[in-house]
Amino acid sequence: MPKLPQIAVIACGGFLKLNTMGFTKQEVVGIECDNCKEYYINEDSGFSVWAYESDAMADASNKGWIEENGKHYCDKCFHYNDEDELIINAERTNENS
Repeated sequence: MPKLPQIAVIACGGFLKLNTMGFTKQEVVGIECDNCKEYYINEDSGFSVWAYESDAMADASNKGWIEENGKHYCDKCFHYNDEDELIINAERTNENS
């Protein structure tokens, strides 16, 4: 019986890559809070990286994270005041760095 090649299936942020020649490297993205430096990790799936920025932000925004003026904030680092202005929690600045 012929020897079958070893096959690796690599799962990353929603896509699979089948590789019969060994491991490959793929660029992935994650999100870090621009205030406290906490990394976003989906508590349900355990994922902390995604194939696309849009997928990462969609997942994080479902857990309360926001993107405002190109910056990302975890759910503990912001709130909106009565005039719907974004207020950043200065007490958490660089807390996780």
